[in-house]
Amino acid sequence: MHYTVTRSAVQQHAAGLLRGCLRLKDFSPSCTAGVFLHVLFTACSRLCSLSAACLFLATAPSRETIRQASLKALQSRDELLRRLNRALTVEVPRALRKRPQQVAADLVLIPYHGQPMLDPAEVYRSAAKSGTSHFHAYATCYVNYRGQRFTLALTYVERGEKLQEVLKRLLRRISALGIRVRLLLLDRGFWSVAVIRYLQLARYPFLMPVVLRGREGPAARGSSPRASVAAGTSTR
Repeated sequence: MHYTVTRSAVQQHAAGLLRGCLRLKDFSPSCTAGVFLHVLFTACSRLCSLSAACLFLATAPSRETIRQASLKALQSRDELLRRLNRALTVEVPRALRKRPQQVAADLVLIPYHGQPMLDPAEVYRSAAKSGTSHFHAYATCYVNYRGQRFTLALTYVERGEKLQEVLKRLLRRISALGIRVRLLLLDRGFWSVAVIRYLQLARYPFLMPVVLRGREGPAARGSSPRASVAAGTSTR
């Protein structure tokens, strides 16, 4: 049997999944939950704002209507995060729980030039990128299984928050799903002595790229900072 996956089928499936898991309700007759998700998907696919997506879509509600609908859906950040994590894992294959998996963790920093909406902790501080040292930050854990990526855990990262605490939240979520970690792969954003100490104490085998600063011998002269890998093993 052959089945062709179409864009409309993917969108309908995603809309049905998010509408149920996020418990989205119609905002108004012109801005139903389906219309709001259509605008949201357009913004995601075009890497633009919701306002820009409204201008792109001829049948979309006004930008102000979409803004009010999004604010209503975002009333409780913690509850929204819980529902998003539920949506990510509602269709995870059972095979992921049968044997330990190689789990990857990413720290994502989105440059931000504005002011915090409600709390200064919303804006994360890090090394300058794209002309700013302020970011909206979140972290994820995912597994690649048979050529498909399954994001299993999502958490926001607040200003001044210790990265080992962020990693603990992600790994607790992974554990609650019944998924065992065979090897943890971390991106360079998690590099810190505190994170390494936590992973060693928790006995997680891991690999993490780091930047070697300074120079070693004449071969390093004139070169850029070198990449290396921090690794830890355990009997876990």
